[in-house]
Amino acid sequence: MIALTKRSAIGALLGITAQAKRKFVSRDPVGRFDFIVIARSINTNGGEARIVKRHVEHLLSEGRRVVCVTSNCDITHERLKVVKWVVSERPALLNVVFVATIGTLTVKVLQRLNPQAITHSHGAETLVTVDVMTVHFCAVTYFRISEGSRASRPFLIYRLNNQITQTVQRGLERWALSGRRTRRVVAVSRGFANELARTFPKLEHVDSIANAVDSVRYAASPHKRDEI
Repeated sequence: MIALTKRSAIGALLGITAQAKRKFVSRDPVGRFDFIVIARSINTNGGEARIVKRHVEHLLSEGRRVVCVTSNCDITHERLKVVKWVVSERPALLNVVFVATIGTLTVKVLQRLNPQAITHSHGAETLVTVDVMTVHFCAVTYFRISEGSRASRPFLIYRLNNQITQTVQRGLERWALSGRRTRRVVAVSRGFANELARTFPKLEHVDSIANAVDSVRYAASPHKRDEI
């Protein structure tokens, strides 16, 4: 396990986005926001949401102007604007389709109003071309190797909802990671980066920035090992 500080991991991520901007994006430097961040949640209620929150907080601490397109965000800041999509988590199919549709329209408007902004998506949530995508989870690989249905109940309507939802999620990932719609792809580990490269061969290159680890909190402890 590689121990990275949160600051070094976020710093590396900023370096990737800056490189993508210089190499691929040629836009007139006008507009209100520097970054458009797309994510399911930006809070402390899960690992991915916590990472996104740290990312946005770091951008704000560097003086960046950020607009977030998300379902939930617990950050408040004078340089931050939050555009929320409001939709129920259930049924999952409605949630995925609604977010993909409304999220796509919202981000396209923001990109038009802020042509200089770097668009950074955490996962394949919308149907827009982005500068950087951080991939935390690969639905294509997961659904290929998982066994059985993930439907919450054994009834036909629930199984159909689960099957169609999986198909839509896989389609979003294949569209986003086709090699033309995402200018720079970042995985959360080197092994995961290799997996993405195998699953999506059209990707020219996949960078990896390991999730930060608190080396003090998660230090090896023979005493606690014996207790367990």
